[in-house]
Amino acid sequence: MHHPIVISFKQQVMNPNLNIFTPIPKDSQMIPMTNLSKNQIKILQDLRSEWTTVSTLDNMLKKWDIRRQQTIGILNVINDLPFLLLNISSLKLHLYDLLELLNSLHVYVIALNGTRHDNDALKYFSMHLKKFQVFYQKGWIAIGDVLIATHCSIPVQGVTSFNNNCNLIVLDLGNSSNQIQLTTCYSPPNENLLLILLNDILRRNSNTILLGDLNAKHDS
Repeated sequence: MHHPIVISFKQQVMNPNLNIFTPIPKDSQMIPMTNLSKNQIKILQDLRSEWTTVSTLDNMLKKWDIRRQQTIGILNVINDLPFLLLNISSLKLHLYDLLELLNSLHVYVIALNGTRHDNDALKYFSMHLKKFQVFYQKGWIAIGDVLIATHCSIPVQGVTSFNNNCNLIVLDLGNSSNQIQLTTCYSPPNENLLLILLNDILRRNSNTILLGDLNAKHDS
């Protein structure tokens, strides 16, 4: 059970002889938590903590500017990454059509679902895309095999903590604190969506691009 958050509205007292302005509480407002989601509660708690612990307004504005620059950096990386996402049904069957398509496109990330494992097709695909690093994961059913190919100019590494999950690839793109987590996942139409697993992925890094064939359904 979440208790209401108390927000104190404060008036700044400006004393030119002090290095720091000292806020004096003037009034408070109770904000009920019962109708808020967990994410909304966390955002509200973070805002309250930031406003009540910051020493000066300048310090808070500096933090905001740092976060803004980080966000711009992330968006620039995403904007500079053209993607190709296909549910290919069989890499072996559609290999030559796929290569023809790639010759006409300018992409840096290729995500394929339903490749249906075939060693020769994978080998030929990797040989043709010499400037790409290929990551592959078998599925627990043939149609669930997934593949991601990233251009060699992109720093990338596999996230080993998810290696034992079939139908799923999780990668880290970039080499800084603003890494982007790239995920592709296949969820069979007759099975429940792996929400717990997807939540674990998002908790690890909220800067996540989620691709794949989720076969999501809505009960109505």
